[in-house]
Amino acid sequence: MKRAAFVLGLCGLIPFIGLGVLALASATYASAAAGMQKDYAAAVLAFLGALHWGATLIEKLPTARAWISLGWGVVPALWAVAVTGKPITLALPWLGIGILLTLGLDWAMRRWHGWPSWYLPLRLMLTVGALLGISLTMVAIS
Repeated sequence: MKRAAFVLGLCGLIPFIGLGVLALASATYASAAAGMQKDYAAAVLAFLGALHWGATLIEKLPTARAWISLGWGVVPALWAVAVTGKPITLALPWLGIGILLTLGLDWAMRRWHGWPSWYLPLRLMLTVGALLGISLTMVAIS
């Protein structure tokens, strides 16, 4: 599973980095690339929350922790919805902040979930890659 998670996780960075590079390389496509980046970042943010639902559903957490974990699991999707209606120059940074916050909550809840030891280092690497792609796009459209 580790290899599959790393390979597929890295594949998930292709849109982040690719759209950032496209936005930098082409003024013609920068706006379209930024819009796609916003949509992709929102989808990824919602996915990161859903990981807590998956982990909670297969584990036997005490009721209070289950409520917290499931509750947190819906926050990133709500964050994404709230942010995507904003202009790109506001939405992209806020989506990046949301992605970073999900990493922080993953780290804080690491003992609650039975995640393997390699999961959080992978999440850190993927978060840095996502933020790099978002930053490239922000530079291009600023």
